[in-house]
Amino acid sequence: MKNQLLFSLLYILTTITLSCSSSSEDVEDTEEGNTESIVGQWVVEHYIFEFPENNENFEVCGDYEFTSNGTYTFGDCQDNIEQGFYDLTVNILNLESNAGTEEMKIIELTENTAELEAVRSHSGHEVEGTIILEKVN
Repeated sequence: MKNQLLFSLLYILTTITLSCSSSSEDVEDTEEGNTESIVGQWVVEHYIFEFPENNENFEVCGDYEFTSNGTYTFGDCQDNIEQGFYDLTVNILNLESNAGTEEMKIIELTENTAELEAVRSHSGHEVEGTIILEKVN
């Protein structure tokens, strides 16, 4: 009886220990994000920011390239180049470049598409926008 009780206690402790360590590892992996999912060249399919005060919109075209070493380049259709560093967490893509910093909320990130929400400063106003990217490679 004593051995059976000892075995049961050991079984319960082992189960609790394994489930706790597994859960904390999952959280760490999730919090770090998966930078491999953003690496590559992405074409802007939709990049519109809305100005609430006058109901005007402006659209941006171009492409992003994210490298595995944490750098990125954005080239727009007017041949302006933005270069800098990025950091990807579970639901946030942070960009820091010669143009400033930007935090984009990740709505969806798949192997081939990314949908992001961003707030940018434009002419002294903060404007919200939606960005949809399609992966080229």
